[in-house]
Amino acid sequence: SGLRSHGAPVSLGHGAVVLAEGLRGLGFEAYPGMWLRDGAKMDLVVEDSASSMRAVIIIERDSNDGQEVQAKASVEAQLAMERVGWTFLRISATRCLLATAEAIELARRFLTEQCGFRARMPSVTVEAGTQSDERMTCAGASPHTSCHPGRGKRPAPA
Repeated sequence: SGLRSHGAPVSLGHGAVVLAEGLRGLGFEAYPGMWLRDGAKMDLVVEDSASSMRAVIIIERDSNDGQEVQAKASVEAQLAMERVGWTFLRISATRCLLATAEAIELARRFLTEQCGFRARMPSVTVEAGTQSDERMTCAGASPHTSCHPGRGKRPAPA
C-alpha cells in the first residue's frame, strides 16, 4: 500500500506489537504506521482489502523510537485526518500489555462494528462487564455512531 511508503516509519512499542500480532491473528491487515509530523504519529494502520477502507490505531504512551508524542499535535493531526474520512481508535499501552485479550477485542469491535471491516476469523472472547476508557472516534461522529463515509451515520450496536 502507498501509505506505508510516506512519512518517517514508526518503531512500534511493546503495546503496539502485541496488538498488531493479535489483530493479524484474527485476519486483519495491521501494519506499522508513521510519524505525521513532530509529535504526532499513527502507530498502526489497519486496511480492509474488501472495501479499501483504512483505520488508525494510536497506542497512547507507547514509543520505541525515542520521539515524544505531543498531545496537542497528535489530536490536531487526528482531527485533520478525520475530516478526510479516516477513523481512529486510541488505546493505552497499559491495556495492550496487561489486558491483552480485552485490548484485542476492543480493537476488533472498533474495526468491525464502527468501521465496517470484515473479520476473517472468530473474535477473542472478553468477560462481560469490563470497563473501557478508550475513545472510539470517527470522522464527524460521536463515539456512539457508526462510521461509513458517504453512507450516512447510524447508531452503533449496544
